[in-house]
Amino acid sequence: VTPATVAEQMLYEIQDPGAYHVPDVACDWTQVTMTQQAPDVVRVTGARGLPPTDTYKCIATHLNGHKLMVTGTVIGHRARDKANRVAQTLL
Repeated sequence: VTPATVAEQMLYEIQDPGAYHVPDVACDWTQVTMTQQAPDVVRVTGARGLPPTDTYKCIATHLNGHKLMVTGTVIGHRARDKANRVAQTLL
């Protein structure tokens, strides 16, 4: 793990680094710095959390002969509230 591989993964996962939305926060990654701390250890600092929005991103596809089923896990502080927010937004 290096700062470059961490940055690559962040860019792959995050469409808008200034507004990455998850159920309980909007993350601002625009001021993030990455520092190699040890072999395979990267320190990431500078992220900011903003209040969540009233919307949540979702990707939908049209069924065309194939089916994909996805299971999501919500953990951490107030996990039930987060899971309920995701469910209300997506369903």
